Amino acid sequence: RRACITRQELTETVWDFTFRLHPQIRASSAFRFEASGNVGGHPNGLTYQWFLSADGSRVELGQFPQAKVLRRKDWGWAICNSNVVCCSVDPEDLEHAGAVDLHPELFCLEQLGPSLQLVRFLMQLTLPSEQSERSERSRRQT
Repeated sequence: RRACITRQELTETVWDFTFRLHPQIRASSAFRFEASGNVGGHPNGLTYQWFLSADGSRVELGQFPQAKVLRRKDWGWAICNSNVVCCSVDPEDLEHAGAVDLHPELFCLEQLGPSLQLVRFLMQLTLPSEQSERSERSRRQT
């Protein structure tokens, strides 16, 4: 199975763009690597240049971390870095909540950079004041 993508495949594919910090939310289902060498359909309206490595295994994403090209088990493609996961999509894929439902293996904690691992960990913590409020509400309800 070929693990490298061609420029033609990259530019002709529709991508599901998902931020790693919010894997349950499809940020954009219209992300494109345009033939002009710029991205389009970025969820934040950003435009920047992209470059495919000569061997088709990596994509430079403007000022953002370089992304790896991965061939998925279903023969689709994934373009991943520590911030985002972009998965090739078919129309029926858009019926699902997002790439994390279809390809959970791409969203494991180990694939996050150290700073995003820390942020994800901190997002899961409950502050002591929040714990007290929850305990108080539980007591009032019983």
